[in-house]
Amino acid sequence: MRGTPGNEIVVAPSNLIDHSMPPEIWHRWFRGPVKHERPNPTSSSQIAVVVIGYRAQKGLVAAVTSLVNQVCQAEIVVVNSGGGDAIALLQEFSGRIRIIDIEEPLRVGAARNIGIDASEAPYVAFLAGDCIAKPGWASARLRKHASGSRAVASAIAVPEGNNVAALAAHLLLFGLRSPQIHPAHALRYGVSYRRDVFAEFGYFNSVARIAEDSGFSQRLGRGVFPAWVPEVQTGHANSRTLSSLVRDLYLRGVRAAPRSNGAHESQRWFATLRAVINNAGQRTSAARKIARDYLGFDSAKLAAIGPLLSVGSLAYCLGLARGTARLGKARSLMAQAYREASVVDIKKLEDAVSLDFENIPLRLACAEANEPVSSEKARMHLQMAMDLSCFHSAKAQAMMEWLQERNREDDLETFIARLQYCLPTGVVREQAALSPQMKH
Repeated sequence: MRGTPGNEIVVAPSNLIDHSMPPEIWHRWFRGPVKHERPNPTSSSQIAVVVIGYRAQKGLVAAVTSLVNQVCQAEIVVVNSGGGDAIALLQEFSGRIRIIDIEEPLRVGAARNIGIDASEAPYVAFLAGDCIAKPGWASARLRKHASGSRAVASAIAVPEGNNVAALAAHLLLFGLRSPQIHPAHALRYGVSYRRDVFAEFGYFNSVARIAEDSGFSQRLGRGVFPAWVPEVQTGHANSRTLSSLVRDLYLRGVRAAPRSNGAHESQRWFATLRAVINNAGQRTSAARKIARDYLGFDSAKLAAIGPLLSVGSLAYCLGLARGTARLGKARSLMAQAYREASVVDIKKLEDAVSLDFENIPLRLACAEANEPVSSEKARMHLQMAMDLSCFHSAKAQAMMEWLQERNREDDLETFIARLQYCLPTGVVREQAALSPQMKH
């Protein structure tokens, strides 16, 4: 996926890019226009931090400020997508940071990858645009990296004050990332990596809606296990009202619905409700245990937070049930689309993919069904199927076989070229032995 030099608008006059040169490597993760402001002079920091923005949310200013104020100065790369003019928003940091402002909306994995390619420091960390780096965030990471760790996780700081919604949100979302958690129980996210990890294992999934970091961690396995350093603390902008807490957790639940074991839409409603209530009760109990046993909340504080934990857990589990029902509906529509042997119902396929847009077989079915009537739609579905396949070895192999069976040599060549940087080098070598095209 490459942009073209003509789509890049360079804002800093002192750092004009020669548009006669090929686009920089980070262009491969997106299409369309981009504004780009370079730092001057180029940073010589030991750690790069990729700040991920969406529609230039106001929190970007606080995120960047928290990094600029670190004792250990970092190379800062802001990757904003979806519009909003991040360069204007961050004007006070002009010359100090690199800003890549992309017009099209991107998934978090794509923004991560752009920042990796656009930075130079030997270690790479990431910070969401609605978070801040607490004091010592960068230096504590570097000390652990210097001791030999290729990956270092970060804790999420417990919100200060007594806002019960913010505390409930922390317990339900980040309880096991609290600094007080025992290392054996800590969830190791917010990870920084030694740069050679990406050369060895590939990049983040650039099209996954959620969990691009979990997928990357699974690919690394125990070979690159993140060190737990409680001193590396990130501050998260939690919900501060009951309504925003409920809405946030419900939407997170919808997005988190598992594709593999979702309930069919014909499942009886009271069975689903019973599962929701049981799941919510388990989540509430776990959050209470974290608050009591690890964070030391007293009985009065637990009593104040308790009702919000119950409501928030229920909202998340209702969202999970809703998301599961959507996936079940998508499977049902796909089956209905092929009910008549002589004709494929394209509308039902399109309706199905709108409910389950990361389903690779469904994308390929849409591509084939649309080919006779709309080559543009067919190309869009095929491109998404290839994008979804190239970060997992088994899915990549299946995609190559699909393209080979249909003699789509140009698409196969394009797909194979992308595998060179999306998958671990060892996996690429293994697949090269199976695919004649990969040997060239």
